[in-house]
Amino acid sequence: MGVNGKSLLEITSVLVLAGGLLLVAYQVNQATSITKAQIGAEGTSRWRAVDGTKQSEVFATVLAKSYEDPAALTLAEMIELDAYYIGVIDQMSSAYLMVNSGYRDGPIEQDLLQAAYIYFGNAYAKAWWKKYRTVQAVADEARFVDLFDEAVAAVSDSQNLDSYLAIKKELASPEPK
Repeated sequence: MGVNGKSLLEITSVLVLAGGLLLVAYQVNQATSITKAQIGAEGTSRWRAVDGTKQSEVFATVLAKSYEDPAALTLAEMIELDAYYIGVIDQMSSAYLMVNSGYRDGPIEQDLLQAAYIYFGNAYAKAWWKKYRTVQAVADEARFVDLFDEAVAAVSDSQNLDSYLAIKKELASPEPK
């Protein structure tokens, strides 16, 4: 084989190799996109499980009591709420980890603020977080704890109750003609 034949073979080999590498890169990118979509779907499913607990008549009563008269909660009711709030923190901690690992787009601060607004806008939840946060800090998630502290502090102690009362007020108002 002459120099031209050898050069042509080398060029062809390089092009085939480059094409193969591009195909592998495309497949890795596609797999990463699919994994991110699966992580998002699983996260949504887990949030539905957390929110599904509110649909139990017994738990809805406990949750309402924690908004209206948290000092009157029994120990059994507090244990129920413990499981509920741990579920919320697990979700947010997982989201924080996913963002920091690059499996989910950030920033995480808005998600933490939204979770605080929805779940921690009451005095009981805030007191619970104040005690539970040390468990998270020990779990080597000090930055998560700091960020969630900020989010919880930004929400009023009556946010949850105020939201429901505003809905009741809206329903009681006559519709404009």
